Amino acid sequence: MKVIQVDRKIFGITLIFLLIFVAFGIYTYFKIQNRIIGYRFNQLVNISKIQELRITEFYEILISKLKYLPNSPTLKKELTSITENRAWDKQILNEFFTNYFDEYGLTELIIVDNSGNVLYHYSVKKDSENVFIRHLDWLNLKEDSIYLSQLFFDPEIKAPVFEAKLEYTSFNHKKYLIISRFNARGHLFRVLREGIDPSNNIESLLLQFKDGMATYISDSRFLGDIAFRLQSEKNILSIDEVVRTNNENFIKGMDYRGKPVFAYLNYLPKWDWYLLVKVDQDETLGELRKTYTGIFGTILSVTFVFIFIMLGLIKKEREKYLKETDTLRRQKEIIKRQYEQITKIANDAIIISDKENRIIDYNDKFLMFYEIDKPDFLGFNLLDLFSENLRNQWNDYLRNIKDNNGLIFEAVHKTAKGEPFNVQVSAKFIEIEGNEYLIQIIRDFEERKRIEDELKAAKTKAEETDRLKSNFLSMMSHEVRTPINIILGAVDILKSNLSEENYRDNEHLFDMITRNGKRLLTLISDIIDISRIESNELKLDFIIRNVESLILDVVNEYQNIAKGKGLQIITNFKAKNPYARIDEVRFLQIITNLVSNAIKFTSQGGITIITENFDDTIHISVKDTGIGIPESAMKDIFGMFRQAHEGYSRNYEGAGLGLTITQKLTKMMGGEIRVESQVNVGSVFTVIFPVVKTEELDETLLRTLQEKHKTSFKPTILIVNNDKDESFYLESLMIRLGFEYFTLNNGKKIVSFIKHKPVDCVIYSVNLQNEIETEKVMDEIRNKIKLESLKIVALRSPDTVITEQRLKEIGFNLVKTKPFSFEEISKILFQILSSKN
Repeated sequence: MKVIQVDRKIFGITLIFLLIFVAFGIYTYFKIQNRIIGYRFNQLVNISKIQELRITEFYEILISKLKYLPNSPTLKKELTSITENRAWDKQILNEFFTNYFDEYGLTELIIVDNSGNVLYHYSVKKDSENVFIRHLDWLNLKEDSIYLSQLFFDPEIKAPVFEAKLEYTSFNHKKYLIISRFNARGHLFRVLREGIDPSNNIESLLLQFKDGMATYISDSRFLGDIAFRLQSEKNILSIDEVVRTNNENFIKGMDYRGKPVFAYLNYLPKWDWYLLVKVDQDETLGELRKTYTGIFGTILSVTFVFIFIMLGLIKKEREKYLKETDTLRRQKEIIKRQYEQITKIANDAIIISDKENRIIDYNDKFLMFYEIDKPDFLGFNLLDLFSENLRNQWNDYLRNIKDNNGLIFEAVHKTAKGEPFNVQVSAKFIEIEGNEYLIQIIRDFEERKRIEDELKAAKTKAEETDRLKSNFLSMMSHEVRTPINIILGAVDILKSNLSEENYRDNEHLFDMITRNGKRLLTLISDIIDISRIESNELKLDFIIRNVESLILDVVNEYQNIAKGKGLQIITNFKAKNPYARIDEVRFLQIITNLVSNAIKFTSQGGITIITENFDDTIHISVKDTGIGIPESAMKDIFGMFRQAHEGYSRNYEGAGLGLTITQKLTKMMGGEIRVESQVNVGSVFTVIFPVVKTEELDETLLRTLQEKHKTSFKPTILIVNNDKDESFYLESLMIRLGFEYFTLNNGKKIVSFIKHKPVDCVIYSVNLQNEIETEKVMDEIRNKIKLESLKIVALRSPDTVITEQRLKEIGFNLVKTKPFSFEEISKILFQILSSKN
C-alpha cells in the first residue's frame, strides 16, 4: 500500500510539473506577444510623429514660397505688362510657375485683380478654358495674406487636391489675388512613403473627411498608388479594441480589406486630417504563433511518451522500494548496535531528554560524571543536575538551540551530591519516530577552566608589568636626564662667574665634567631609546621629507666638530628623487649616529655622504677613512653593547648602542642598513629607504628644492606686515627655511628699501587698514618705476573688500587668503623662486 502511495505521488508530481510547464509556455507566449505588440505600437507611433513633422515641413516650405512669390522679378515684369496692356508672353509665366512649384504638383493657377477680372490662367489640362474659382473653407496659417484650403477630391483628375490663395498689393498699389491648385496625391502623399521600409509591412494612410466622403492613399502593396473615394461612414476600421497609451489611440481591428491589423490613428487638428499607420496582425505575430504551435505540439508528444515511460518506471520503483526497505531495516539494526557501542566507550557524558526534560537515555560516563549510584536513572528530571542560574535560563537556552540548529555553551552542573563543576555542552534537537528529543554531549571542563583562569591572571600580570615598564622609562627619561642637565648648566654658570685666570687654572676640570656629562646623557638617551624600541613604546610620525635637506642640517651641526679633528665632511648628492616617507626626528638620529661614529673612528682623511637612487629607493652612504672593522666583528656590529674593539682598554668611548638603535629605527621606517669595511682603510654604512614617487610630489617644488640644495643659492625675502605677531611668525618660518629676510611695517617703504637692498621676493600682508595704500604702492612699483621682475606675494585677510582677482590685476604674482601654514608658505615661495631662477 505504501509503495502504491509513493508511485501515485511521483506520478502526481510529474503531472503537476507538466501542467506548470504548459502554463509557463502560455504565459511566456502572451508575454512575448505583448512585448512584440508594444514594439510595433512604438514603431507605428514614431512613424506617425515623423510623418506629421514632414507634413508640417511640406506646408511650411509651400507657405514660404507663396510668401516670397510677389518678390519675383519675372512675375512683377509680366503683371506690369498685363495691367498696362503691353505685349507679354504667357509661356514665360507658365514656365515660371511650373518651375517655382515643381515639387508641389501645380495643376492650375489664376491671377485675378480686385475687380474680379482674370488676368492670367494656367492649367496642366490642355485646351482648358474653364477658370476654377471655388468658395472653400480657407485656413489662415499665421500669414495674413496667405490662405490654404482643406483637401478635396477633384473628379476630373481623380485625385485629392488642395488650393492656396495669396493676396498682395503691387508696387503700383494695385491688389491682386493668386489662387493655385496642387495635386496632393503625387506630392503631399509622397511623404507617407518616405522612411517606411517595405520589409516592415507597415502601411500609412492620410484621411480627410468631407460630406461623408473619405479621401486617402490606398494600401500601396495591394493597389499601387491609386487614390479613390471611400463612400461610407468615416470609420474605415472595424474596431475590436482601443488601447490608450499616453493619451494615444492604438487600435486592434479589421481594415477595409477585412484583415486584422494593428493601427495608430493620429488626428492632426491643424489640418483637420487623420493620419493612420497600420500593420497586419498576421505578419506581426505569424512567426511567433508558428513557433509556439510547434513547441506545444512537441510538449504534448513528450507528455504521452513520458506517461508510458513513467508506467515502466513505477513498476521498477515498486520493486526497488521493496528491496530498499529490507536493506534499511538491516542497516537500522546495525546502526543501533554501533550507537550503543559508541556511547558505552565515549569519554563524554551523553544524555537524551524529552520535551518534559525527563531523561530517557544516557551512557555509562554520565553516571560517573554526576557520581550517580543508582543503576536506573531513567525518568529523572534533567533540571535537577543544573545550577540554579542555569535552571532559570534553561528556556532561553532551548530557544537558542532550536533557532541555531544546535549550540555549544559552557555551564555549571551539579553532581548527585550537590557539588558544582564546570562543563562544556554540545546540544541539538533530533527527531526519533516523529517525536522531538534533545541530545546533549557533556564534557568535563573543570581542568580547562582552571588553565584559562591561570592564563587570564598571567595576562593581567604581564599587562601590569608593561605598564610599570612604561612608567619606569618615562621616569628614567625625566629623573635621570634632569640632574645631568642641571649639572651641565651649573658648570656653565661657574665658568661665567670665574675670572679669566681662575678659569684657565680649572678649564680642564670643566671640560672633563662637561664631556663626561654629555657622554652620560647620550648613554642614558640610548638606553631609554633601545628600551622603548624593544617594548614597542616608540611611536613614529611619518612625513614626506627631502632627506638631502635633513642630511645638510646634520652636516652643518658636525662640520666644526670634524674640523676640530682635522677632518672635513663632504656631501655628494646624486639622487634625482630625494623624497622619502620618514619620521624626521628619528631619521636625523640615524644620520647623526652614522656621522658621529665616522668622526669618532677617523683620525685623518675625511667623511663623505653620498645619496643615489636605485630603482624605487634612495641609498644614503656615510663613508669614512677610519680604522675600519675587522671581519670577525662584522657579524656582531649591530648587536647591543658591541664595538669592533671591546674591553675596558679600548681607545674609543661609547656603550655600543648607537648602531643597534640605528638598525632598529631604519627597519621601523621600512628601510635597511648595510655595512662594508676594511681594516685601516675605512667603512661605508648605507641606509636604504623607499622613495616617494615623483608623481606624488609637486614638480615645481621638487625642482626648486633640488636646485636649492645643489647650489649655494640663499634667497632674500622682504616681509611687509603691520601686525607684530604675524611678522614674528613669518620671520620664524624664514629662519626654518634658511632664508635671509628683512621686515617692514609699512608698504610705503618698499620702493626706497629695494633701491638699496635687492630682494628675491616680497611677502605683503593685505588687510582692511592698508587696502588703499596697497593699490598705490603696487601702482608705483609696477607702473611708475617699472619693476616688473620683482616677485610679490599677497597674504590677504578674508575680511578685506579687495578680491583675489583685483590683487592679481594690480600686480601681485600670487595671492593666498589667510590663514596659512608653513607647508603652504613654503610651497608658494619655492614656486615663486623657481620661476625667478
